[in-house]
Amino acid sequence: MKLNGMHIIALSFTGMFIIPIYAGKELFTIRSEAGRGSFLEPSKNIEWSTVRHRSQAENETPKLWEIEKLEDGLYRITCDGMALTVVDDKEWSDVQLGVYNGWKSQHWKIEAMESGHFMITHANGLVLTGPNKTDDLITEVASSQGWSTQKWIIESFEVVGSD
Repeated sequence: MKLNGMHIIALSFTGMFIIPIYAGKELFTIRSEAGRGSFLEPSKNIEWSTVRHRSQAENETPKLWEIEKLEDGLYRITCDGMALTVVDDKEWSDVQLGVYNGWKSQHWKIEAMESGHFMITHANGLVLTGPNKTDDLITEVASSQGWSTQKWIIESFEVVGSD
């Protein structure tokens, strides 16, 4: 089955929801259910990279994320060759970008929900969330039973090399 050039597979009980499976390199935007242009944006500097959740300004283009289905059934989510990763310590969890084949290139679970949104969960059960209480730009990872569990919308933005 194809939708706008994408190969897709239904993953819900009703067969209504889809998760992309890739024939070529396909890039997506990941938006919050809060919507109205809110999306994940990588922020890079020399020493570290973090992921921010922000509203799209009129002159900005949402960043493109590649979602790759892995053999274990999980997904690798990358942007510009940087893998979405989790830094987790006793006090907090943070989402950062690590080099694709470098440190902490972690796997994510993407589940279709009845609402039509997707839940993006780290392999150890942490849920991608944002914005948090102290800075409305930072995206964090929280326990699935913690505060501010966000649902995300995955949209095809650009398709490269699919048949």
